[in-house]
Amino acid sequence: MDAHIIERCGAAWVSQEKISTSRDTCRFVSAHERPSQLSDLLRRFYGPTMKAFEAAETSGRAEELSSRLVKLAMEQNESTNEGTSIPATYLRVTIQL
Repeated sequence: MDAHIIERCGAAWVSQEKISTSRDTCRFVSAHERPSQLSDLLRRFYGPTMKAFEAAETSGRAEELSSRLVKLAMEQNESTNEGTSIPATYLRVTIQL
């Protein structure tokens, strides 16, 4: 188990025995939008991406961030048609109270 999870949960008085983790995957899927269009939607409506662009705009790097996101989306796209299907793996943390 990742040490930072134990540390953060420990700060809330949760013992390691009550913590479990598993890797899971969600997908960013759109049957109609291409990866570049999905990137634009995330920029306008998905909180973490919105915050990243706010920071990039203050440093004059918004266009660089945009091109990198489009490139990444195109590389990760698993769709077999004109749409988008991008897997996003994350760590699910469950705590028994």
